[in-house]
Amino acid sequence: MPNTVTKKNYDYGDVVPAIFEPKRKDDLREGMIPLIGKTFKWEFIGVSDDDEPYAGQSRWWISREHDADIPDECRGRWLPREDIRIL
Repeated sequence: MPNTVTKKNYDYGDVVPAIFEPKRKDDLREGMIPLIGKTFKWEFIGVSDDDEPYAGQSRWWISREHDADIPDECRGRWLPREDIRIL
């Protein structure tokens, strides 16, 4: 399992504690709404390319250790850095 890190430049697989605070809620999956304001461990999975949504932002998903806490349809979905507040 990846170690929790506290730095600003991340390597693939790094894990950080962060609060889910989506910038926009109008296009949020319904299953993610109850997760707003909650703290999870988030895993860094890369950076969006220039031709992708959220270009240049880091991509994160909720660590697999939280699988029991989140709806099935929300597992394995990446979110942009702007939607989490790293602690």
